[in-house]
Amino acid sequence: VIECEQAQAQLIAQRDYFKQIIDVSPNPIFIKNKEGILSFVNEDFARKNGYSTAEMIGKPIENFIARPEESAYIRAEDERILSTRKSSINTLR
Repeated sequence: VIECEQAQAQLIAQRDYFKQIIDVSPNPIFIKNKEGILSFVNEDFARKNGYSTAEMIGKPIENFIARPEESAYIRAEDERILSTRKSSINTLR
């Protein structure tokens, strides 16, 4: 039981450490599921969109995209990534 609690505490500490690293990145970073629902956004992504991270989590990314062409681009990239199983670093144009 003690070993399990120690392992759990270690995982939580690692998660928090990586979140801090991602949050100080000067680049917007987000994670979403295949339906486009945000499960993680870093501080830069939230700030650039005018929201807090808590306001964005659990909502569709399309709620935060101003231009329709950005939305179409993101949907096309998502389909490409899911069909090829190759990740991508996207820069909206």
